[in-house]
Amino acid sequence: MESAKPIDTLISPSTRLVMVDGSPSFEEKSCRGTIGSLLYLTANRLDIVLSGGLCVRFQSKPKQTHLMDVEWILRYLKTYF
Repeated sequence: MESAKPIDTLISPSTRLVMVDGSPSFEEKSCRGTIGSLLYLTANRLDIVLSGGLCVRFQSKPKQTHLMDVEWILRYLKTYF
């Protein structure tokens, strides 16, 4: 993520994530850790509460598309840190 390009916008509130989308599954343990870190940040960063909440719904069986959304939020946070 160090070489990732920062972005200025979060995930759109109209974004719909689905459980079955045809993309490959991803390792649950690492995805849960990253989402847990996002939830910790929501105490201070209220702008990521909605986007983080979207990702939390799919942490039990994450897909590659869900991981891309988590990375999108991390790239957004990189803009301000």
